[in-house]
Amino acid sequence: MVFPLNTRRSQAADRILNTNLHQASGKDFMITIRRKDEYALGGSFDFAVDKFFEIMTPNSMSWRGLSMESRQWNIEVGSDKIKYHWDLSGIHIQFNDEISFRKAFQIAEEVSKNLEKHTGYPAKMEISPKPPQSLRDGF
Repeated sequence: MVFPLNTRRSQAADRILNTNLHQASGKDFMITIRRKDEYALGGSFDFAVDKFFEIMTPNSMSWRGLSMESRQWNIEVGSDKIKYHWDLSGIHIQFNDEISFRKAFQIAEEVSKNLEKHTGYPAKMEISPKPPQSLRDGF
């Protein structure tokens, strides 16, 4: 499990550390997908926008696209909402509070495999505490 390197741990980090991850829900964590190779600029993956839904959605679950704005995309998988946000450090995935860790992890794992398949770059997933409510943009 990866947590930001700082001297103060957040309440969310404490909740994750003190909870069996399989009992955690989307209110406790977010997942970042980064490139494994050390020479990548940040952790970003490059692919054509028209391939987004093919790459960034799970293969084993039904989903629907909701919206896309600059570097942020929103989808629904069943009754759960998922938000993707890109920056140089990687692809950040935030989940609605009610999603189970098991489902969220499965989605992120399938997306990681899709990224590897379509870009040719190895991917790694990092689990971290979900940011405070004020930074969640509606989640």
